[in-house]
Amino acid sequence: MSNCKEITINCPKCKAKGVFKVWTSVNVDLQPELRDAVLSGEMFMWQCKECNNNFVIPNPTLYHDMKHKFMVWLVSGEKQDIPNFSLSGTPEFNNYNCRIVSTIDEMCEKVYIFEAGLNDIVVEVIKHELTNGSFDNNEAENEINLKDKTIYFSGLTRAGLDFKIVEQNAEVTLFSFPMQLYNAFLQAIKEQNLTQLPLKFYSIDNNWVKQNVK
Repeated sequence: MSNCKEITINCPKCKAKGVFKVWTSVNVDLQPELRDAVLSGEMFMWQCKECNNNFVIPNPTLYHDMKHKFMVWLVSGEKQDIPNFSLSGTPEFNNYNCRIVSTIDEMCEKVYIFEAGLNDIVVEVIKHELTNGSFDNNEAENEINLKDKTIYFSGLTRAGLDFKIVEQNAEVTLFSFPMQLYNAFLQAIKEQNLTQLPLKFYSIDNNWVKQNVK
């Protein structure tokens, strides 16, 4: 089920008090409209009624998708501040992917990855390789330099895995990564026995890849 509560906050701009509806957990199978609220950012947006300024408030939220068998926990502070939530001994969570993220963009990315039936470890390995300059990506006539860029998976198409480059004060740039190369990376991850992790919440990101993937 989904849970929400109302909290009182002070506007960061004018300091006026206001009420913000905080969703502590969302089940997108029981309430499908909450998926769009998360992916659009609407769930984390608050407007001050006094000064009309909009603010993003990434409150801690547990995103639960029963159809695709995954949960993503957005935390606002240190990742060790996750509430003690045991999954062991609960058959309904067998074969689930359970992840911890610290930003809204990371939460949306995990949703897109698991809805597409992809392995997020492989996606993170690909991102690591691309942004470290291990190989180049050619898009149409122009070569896209991805070294040290911030990129997120955004969808699966006939062209392959779509990624977006996020840069300040710039339009989002999209490019595709071939599916056959994804499958090659997936095979390498399987050979390292990393596709079946013990059931718990993991922070699968670039740091995890550097520490665990050979």
